[in-house]
Amino acid sequence: MQIIQTTNVCFHDRLRDFLRNMTRMKLVRTLAAWRPDLTDYRDVEEAYRITLKSLARRSLELHDEVADLDDVVKLSSQTWLRSLLHVTASAQDPHHQAKRCDTD
Repeated sequence: MQIIQTTNVCFHDRLRDFLRNMTRMKLVRTLAAWRPDLTDYRDVEEAYRITLKSLARRSLELHDEVADLDDVVKLSSQTWLRSLLHVTASAQDPHHQAKRCDTD
């Protein structure tokens, strides 16, 4: 995202004015949806468009990956918390302590 915002300074005025007031996600989604002319890569504005589209798509992919990992971490932490609470409750139960002593 920082590369996209830093590159924004180098744009032509017309392109910079178009993108300047967008929120971060609107900017990324707009850039990712662009259809630059890949054969016109020698033109400075088209080269920027090609680069920004690529960066924006990568940013969206990373955003989705982070969201997926957040879900995994949340589920794992809930599972670990339940296990920890079960172990803690078992350790505090006097009947459980007596059963452990009988089996030793």
